[in-house]
Amino acid sequence: MQSVINQTLKEIEIILVDDGSQDKCPDMCENYKKIDSRIRVIHKKNEGLGYARNAGLNIANGEFVAFLDSDDFIDNKMYEVLYNKAKKYNLDTIFCGCRFYKSPNTIKERCEVKQDTLFRGHDAIKNVLFDFLGPLPTYPNDVKYMMSVWHALYSLDIIRKKSISFCSERKFLSEDILFDVDYLSVTKNIGFIPNPLYNYCLNENSLSHTYKKEKYERSKILIKELDIRLQKKYAKDEYTIHLQRFQLFYLRVFLIWALKRKELRMAKDMIKDSFWDDVLKHYPIGQLCTSKRIFYTAIKILHHFFNQ
Repeated sequence: MQSVINQTLKEIEIILVDDGSQDKCPDMCENYKKIDSRIRVIHKKNEGLGYARNAGLNIANGEFVAFLDSDDFIDNKMYEVLYNKAKKYNLDTIFCGCRFYKSPNTIKERCEVKQDTLFRGHDAIKNVLFDFLGPLPTYPNDVKYMMSVWHALYSLDIIRKKSISFCSERKFLSEDILFDVDYLSVTKNIGFIPNPLYNYCLNENSLSHTYKKEKYERSKILIKELDIRLQKKYAKDEYTIHLQRFQLFYLRVFLIWALKRKELRMAKDMIKDSFWDDVLKHYPIGQLCTSKRIFYTAIKILHHFFNQ
């Protein structure tokens, strides 16, 4: 909250959503409201992050909206820099880089571009959207552009006119990527700047870093929903290879999670799962970098072996 209150861009509205908190958060929200007239507070029943964001969107004002997770903080100039860049380049949306804080002494920067980079028009933004899902096989990393909404400004006008909202992360593993699919498919001008202005605090006990079997199942529901939404907007042969890399990435993440915890039975069940039949059969694994090619080739062999 201190990083938001102290933004160099003063003309902002700050919406705090108390999502049915059982601790001191409701009182903290009200106390912040008393000390800063820009702050508005929503108290609602607990429904999860996606619906909490929707509650904020319902009452938001202004040209742009940003989403700050409750355990992170931002550079004091973040919103001024992003707003000025958006106005300078006439953008609907602008993304910045970030820093990942594993500990005060372990900080890793991620900047997706080396200089201000703009994408204009349906085809250019379509390719960015596909890379949000997963880059082409020859790209060395599984992630080219982060799908998270917290390192960006979004046009509130587009969100309202196109009735874009967040789904529940309790049904789908990630509410952010579905929001980005809906949003980026209708926007015309987006940009990326290299400045690492968002500070993401890696908390091993947070929702996004804890492992549960049901999260694996929700990842499959998410992949199916992405396919449904993408089919409504694009030709299947345009996005399939990107969605397949998204699938492989999720499979690898969950397998590594299970193996690190010595959940060998769970790992075997994942590898055997018929959900992965199509992607393991058709994805051009041979085009991946060496380490990933070896990993997925081994998974493909084991998948075939377990299903004989």
